[in-house]
Amino acid sequence: MSNLLKDASILLTPTAYDNGRMLSIKPSKDLYGPELITNGDFSDGSNDWIIESTWTVANELASGNGANGGGQEIKQTNVLTVGKNYKITYEVKNWVSGSVRENHGAYYSQDGVYTEYITATRHQVIFRGDDFIGDITNVGVKEDLSGDMYFSRNSAATRVNAQGLVENVQILSGDLVQNGSFSQIGSEQVTNGSFSEEGAEQITNGDFSSNTDWSFIGDTIIQNGVAEFPTSTNSFLIQSNVVALSVKTYKLQYEVITTNGINFRLAGGNSAFGTFTLDSATIGVKTIYIVSNGTKANLQFNNNNFIGSIDNVSVKEVGQDWILGSGWSIGDDKAISDGSVVGNSYLISTGNTLTIGKTYKVQYTVLDYISGQVKVTAGQATQSFVSADGTYTEYMVATSTESVRVQANSNFNGSITNISVKEVGQNWSSYDGNVIFKQGSVQIDSNGTAYTELRAGNDFNSPDAILTIGNKYRLTYTISELNSGEIKTNSLIANDTILTSTVGTHTIEGLSNSTSLGILRSGDTDITITNISLKEITDDTDLPRINYEGFSYQDALGSEEIVNGTFSSDTAWNKGTGWSISGGSANGLATLDPIYQLISGFTAGKKYKVSFEITEVTNGFIRVYSYVGASGTFTKVLETPSQIGTYEVIFEFGGTNKNLMFYGSAGGGNFTGSIDNVSVKEYLGQEVVPDSGCGSWLFEPESTNRIPYSEEMSQYGSNVTVIDDSTKSPNGNIDASKVTKNGVSANDRIDITNIALLNNTNYSISAFIKNVNIDNGGVTTLGVRISSGGTLFRQGYVWNGDTPSLTVDYDSGTKTNVLLEDYGNGWWRIGYSFNSDGTNSDIEIDIDRDNGTDTTSVFIWGTQFEQQSYATSYIPTQGASSTRLRDIATDSGNATLINSTEGVLYAEISSKVDEVFKFITLSDGSTSNAVKLVRVPNDNRYLAEFDVNGVRQANLSFTPSDNERYFRIAVKWNVNDFSMFVNGSPVSSDSSGITFPLNTLTNLNFSTGTGSGNFFGKTKALAVYKEALTDAELRCLTYPPAVATTFNLNFNTIATDFTFTRGSEATFVNAQGLIQSTNELGSELITNGDFATDSDWTLSGWNISGGSANNDGINTGNINQNIGLQQNKFYKISINIANYVSGVLKVRLGTGNQIDVGSSNGEYILYLENTTTNPNIRFYPDATLNFQGSIDNVSVKEYTTATNTPRLDYSTGAEAFLLEPQSTNLFLQSEIFTSWNGYQATSNTTTSPSGNSVLFLDFEDARMFPTTRNFPNSTECTSSIYLKANKVADVRFRSVSGQDVLISLTTDWVRYELTATSISTTTNTLLIDARFSQGLGASGLEIALWGGQIEQNSYATSYIPTSGASATRNQELCVDATPVINSEEGTLYAEISALANDGTFRIISLTDGSTSNRVSLIYNTTSNFFRIMVVSSGSTVFDTSRSVTSTLDFHKVAIKYKANDFAVWIDGVEVATDTSGATPIGLDRITFDVGNGTLNFFGNTKDLKYYPKALADVQLEDLTTI
Repeated sequence: MSNLLKDASILLTPTAYDNGRMLSIKPSKDLYGPELITNGDFSDGSNDWIIESTWTVANELASGNGANGGGQEIKQTNVLTVGKNYKITYEVKNWVSGSVRENHGAYYSQDGVYTEYITATRHQVIFRGDDFIGDITNVGVKEDLSGDMYFSRNSAATRVNAQGLVENVQILSGDLVQNGSFSQIGSEQVTNGSFSEEGAEQITNGDFSSNTDWSFIGDTIIQNGVAEFPTSTNSFLIQSNVVALSVKTYKLQYEVITTNGINFRLAGGNSAFGTFTLDSATIGVKTIYIVSNGTKANLQFNNNNFIGSIDNVSVKEVGQDWILGSGWSIGDDKAISDGSVVGNSYLISTGNTLTIGKTYKVQYTVLDYISGQVKVTAGQATQSFVSADGTYTEYMVATSTESVRVQANSNFNGSITNISVKEVGQNWSSYDGNVIFKQGSVQIDSNGTAYTELRAGNDFNSPDAILTIGNKYRLTYTISELNSGEIKTNSLIANDTILTSTVGTHTIEGLSNSTSLGILRSGDTDITITNISLKEITDDTDLPRINYEGFSYQDALGSEEIVNGTFSSDTAWNKGTGWSISGGSANGLATLDPIYQLISGFTAGKKYKVSFEITEVTNGFIRVYSYVGASGTFTKVLETPSQIGTYEVIFEFGGTNKNLMFYGSAGGGNFTGSIDNVSVKEYLGQEVVPDSGCGSWLFEPESTNRIPYSEEMSQYGSNVTVIDDSTKSPNGNIDASKVTKNGVSANDRIDITNIALLNNTNYSISAFIKNVNIDNGGVTTLGVRISSGGTLFRQGYVWNGDTPSLTVDYDSGTKTNVLLEDYGNGWWRIGYSFNSDGTNSDIEIDIDRDNGTDTTSVFIWGTQFEQQSYATSYIPTQGASSTRLRDIATDSGNATLINSTEGVLYAEISSKVDEVFKFITLSDGSTSNAVKLVRVPNDNRYLAEFDVNGVRQANLSFTPSDNERYFRIAVKWNVNDFSMFVNGSPVSSDSSGITFPLNTLTNLNFSTGTGSGNFFGKTKALAVYKEALTDAELRCLTYPPAVATTFNLNFNTIATDFTFTRGSEATFVNAQGLIQSTNELGSELITNGDFATDSDWTLSGWNISGGSANNDGINTGNINQNIGLQQNKFYKISINIANYVSGVLKVRLGTGNQIDVGSSNGEYILYLENTTTNPNIRFYPDATLNFQGSIDNVSVKEYTTATNTPRLDYSTGAEAFLLEPQSTNLFLQSEIFTSWNGYQATSNTTTSPSGNSVLFLDFEDARMFPTTRNFPNSTECTSSIYLKANKVADVRFRSVSGQDVLISLTTDWVRYELTATSISTTTNTLLIDARFSQGLGASGLEIALWGGQIEQNSYATSYIPTSGASATRNQELCVDATPVINSEEGTLYAEISALANDGTFRIISLTDGSTSNRVSLIYNTTSNFFRIMVVSSGSTVFDTSRSVTSTLDFHKVAIKYKANDFAVWIDGVEVATDTSGATPIGLDRITFDVGNGTLNFFGNTKDLKYYPKALADVQLEDLTTI
């Protein structure tokens, strides 16, 4: 299909839309013709424009002067073609007042660039103003050549979104608040806050590269790039005018090159730094911070007995922009307080001034702390001292313009650095200091008496006017911390509107009653808020709706938060007493303590999904604890039962303690067991399961919800307690009502009274309901009841846990379109439709009506009452009825995209039957030339009509069995070739008629060409083809979407998918065509069975040589080995006799009886039971007929016969699952015929059907038969045996009745069988007679015999081996596969064959575990009939029988079931249908019986499938075609 869709000329699917536009896939969006307007930017003045008096053109603008009055125009003519689609753009500039529009579109009254998509109704482009003062320019008009649909509704509407929530289809503005996350931070107000800034170099020639800039006194000299003090003579090195004549701090740096170990100094009368000893006692670079005296300017070094040299002298100013008080100095990138000041000493920044009333983020770092205390203040804000090293962040409101003051106190001895001051809380203001702005949040911390308000805008007294009174807005905010109180707003809904005040993200919507946004405290409040967002909501939109109802949803999860959740190592977990980690799990031993982990990613207000597995438990159970809720309470979030399994829980984290704890808990004692595979991920909500469905365009008629308060049940309670806003509703908000019976009477209900009705008019009632008792499986009954005059309409529902079902009605009114729709999370939409007699109505939702005195509770939300024949999408109301206008989609396509002479119109649609015709058409804008796809009112038909110039050329129709399902419909037109395909099948055709003239069809509409008959329903795809597709292409195009099976017979997993039992040996034909046993063999028990060495065996009279064990025929001793045989177990013994001369070889297990092995060369296999406790196996010569010969290749393996291995049988030529009844082989030696009368072996051998070697017997002019009888008298028995001859011949074969039947032998193995009633005189059943005197046999005839079987059955079952005693194969039972089964609709398919026409029913069923609810495929094998039955609540609703040629052949059978829609297909042919009847309830298993363990199916099964959907006819045809 996808390959065909790419060939469409127009393709619309529900993938993308704009306001007023449904975007096509083909051709793509933004496909336009050339520009049609000339001089649209007015750069050429008024040329090409017709201008009326109130418009002027100048400066590349067309200007309106306000006197337009709506009648004056500026226009261009002959631009448009009526009926074609265009994109019109223009820009409004310099708007002052009034409004302006292009005549096809809407008025606009503010500056902006505007785009209109229009269908031309005139050829002119006309701009008109309505008292418009302003300018327009940049006018553009292009033909719209895309396949986009134009869409209008212009009202509020809801849809089901991709998360499964009922949401409003709204347009949200951009965010109206600025800095709502409070993350904005201002520029740095402190300069040199790290004290690392250095001034310009004050020294010249500091590297002494020349003998300049310095002066000398005494012996000082400059040479070799250094300054030298060569002697101890008092000498000076001087540079003049180094520093300014002011007190400043400088960084002095120099390098000591050589030294005599004595310090030199700064000194002299003109030294800027006075006398100061410097370090020169050691070699290296030296740095000192020093303050100039402000009166001198020179740098003067005095040697002070120092002998040595220095280099790289540098002096730079530091500590800029700071005023240092007493005791303060500058160090390496820090300011230092020496602790000398007892009181206060200040370090003051001279940087930027602050703004009084603004909030600033202040950060600083304390280093080298020894004693005292220090604080940093911004704008002289009040702040506390600190007295420890660390980095501090504080938020301060400036009370002066002073930037920063560092205050040392109490002999503070330490350093400070990295001082930063930046504004926060921009674009917000507050009334008092109780609103604390921070970076990333704002804290409202106020007592109950202070007026405290947070406002959007920089000026509290003149806040930003961001709201328009009466408009609708959505306020979203996050509470990150909650210590007390709550918050409110005066901006939305009403004054003092209390806002949800719990940790987490919250949303409130409502009408504005203010132009500014304010958030206030309510009571004593300490709340931290962030992520404030305010957006205007436009409900009355032209947004098309993509509906996602019916999808499957899954949890959307974040990344893994747990470390080592698989316990692969003993790390990351904290273990309480009794817990250990080993073997890949956490193991508790009689513990009540926790094993826990700190989840660093836990964030307050977010939800998390915790899952884990209990892999072992011998006592107790597990409880999971975390911190939840606004107050961060340590809370149990899950308690498991005392059993192995996987458990999960979703909870909302709160608080600051981030531990997740798994506690052992007692259950008759403390927990002992293991847990594994712990996972914690953020829960992001629900998301659509990939490929679980496809969205649809939703088009609905106009409808009004006449219930004034659709979400507030407190308005309507009667003898009930109602708590509104109690739980999360289908829209994801906490706005559903909890309604609890008062237990007074049966009349406890929601009662909506006195709604006026029209006579003989259809109405629909609906509501969303959730069972409060969902978590404990509580049962709740609930009824929706309408009283209309004397007629009562009521539909009952019963909840068992979270799933409701319909109950029996007991009121008289006729209802239609009974509603029961799953909306997820326990919510169901219920309701029905009815026809009114015109009397005013009361609506009741009664709870547990038949149990008057209980106190049951339910959640109710979204009640709706509308004048419709079915329930439409939910229409919210808030105090008055509300109307959703009709959806209109029109005007896709053009003549280049539509071929009028031939083509295909394709739609995948669903549309309910109501009172109006609904159309999808290709037309010329009229109804005279059109291809019409029509939904006919009231009679459930779809029509395809082809009208050319008003004359109907073809009228095709299709009547579906289900009027609510989706149909893939294609209608084709070509000359004398009109057809209609639906869901892969041709349903109607016409071979005569003409088509349209070239370029006639130009429009694709969800209506008639004139706009009437709007299509209402759901659309998954709409396509147009320019060629008449072939029938094969139409079949492919309309083929229904694939339905995934929930059960597929897998031959490898039958034993695990079903409960399968047999508990005995059985045989089957394997893939190599050999008869194989289901018996299971253990490992080899014999050592040195090939006698490769003379070891491991105990010999008495035997010897080992030449790779064999040998006996000379004289010794009667044994050869034995201890192989660990166990009592009462069976063993398979294989041995080869070679070099045979005489005698008989015997074998003995333990101390049991000796059993003959053989008396000739060959391989022998025996199956024996060890009945003793002795572990040895022994081989003996016969006591009287001493064995002379050799043995080798001895093998012994344990042999398990009582197996439950399902059999895959190839006897029919293909792999099939074989099920058979119990049967016993009464023939005692099924593979050994030496005791038969007339036995005469030859030396010729062949391979038996089991793959072993058997002898041919000499049957020339002979007969052979068994000498014993082992079957009852007067009983129907079947004799069977495998025979193979060395040549073709006829022989006679005797049945249990003594009758001989002529059979023809071949040179291949053939199983021959005879069924008869036994008689007492028959002793030689299985007799084979080839005597010449009987005209039988052939010269030199040899016959191989194998697999003799006699059983009390009407047919031969699979071979049952015997070796001296009868053997029984037990009945095989295969029941209770439990895939997901949909009781409301589905398809059961099987490819099966019967074993025989034995007169018994053989059944495969979908069932609830009984015969009262089932879907059964039945072999009625007496007359080669299939019978198919559907039983619902004990009543047979569908029962049909159909004959087939033979039930022994494979047939493909499918039964489709859905309410009032049943069909049976056999071998590609629909053989039966029924359009009435209910479906079974509670189907939960597939079983090879009738449902209660009887009438078991016996036969071969090649395939078995279950689909949870009722397949379409074409799918059933393809599925069952041989």
